[in-house]
Amino acid sequence: MPILQTTRTIIEVTLPSFGTDDPAIVKMYDTILAGDYEDSDSENRADRAYGILTKIIVSWNLTDQIGNAIPITIDAIRSLPIGDVNAINKALKDNTLTEIKKNS
Repeated sequence: MPILQTTRTIIEVTLPSFGTDDPAIVKMYDTILAGDYEDSDSENRADRAYGILTKIIVSWNLTDQIGNAIPITIDAIRSLPIGDVNAINKALKDNTLTEIKKNS
């Protein structure tokens, strides 16, 4: 009988637009759970997607100009270059495909 498990691992993504001298690192869950879609009832598709990202991103090392940590919010994700959002989505997709192949 299949056992429902909600275990997730944390993966790291380096955001490409910040360079390698002081890399921006995002730690996030490797998969999206159905519950991560809760409260994502915005009419705006982008805001729904960004809301889901706020639930799967565990931490990041982004700060403002004076060193204060930037909270993980929809507005903060909106401020990222699209290439960085794509890198986060690609890491999630690549990990999901790896898991599917591993379990096939």
